[in-house]
Amino acid sequence: MLHFYAALAAKEPRLISERTKTALGVKRGPGREACNPGDIRAAGELGRQALTIAADQFARDILPCTHSSPGGDFGRSVARHGSMKPGKA
Repeated sequence: MLHFYAALAAKEPRLISERTKTALGVKRGPGREACNPGDIRAAGELGRQALTIAADQFARDILPCTHSSPGGDFGRSVARHGSMKPGKA
């Protein structure tokens, strides 16, 4: 049985490669490119800005919890304020 699993494991990378090439061929179609033709640097900058905004908002949301508990007991403060996920109070 172990030989069977080893044979499947050896064959899987080739199968993945074939599926990927087939999917890219369909995506490209005749005369089309599969890549994003936009400006990659601009897209990266927009992504970094979005992450910074989300991180700043999370820091603003969590700040009251870290300072509101007597004695600095963060665990009790989190329990009192609920989830600390971004956008939730």
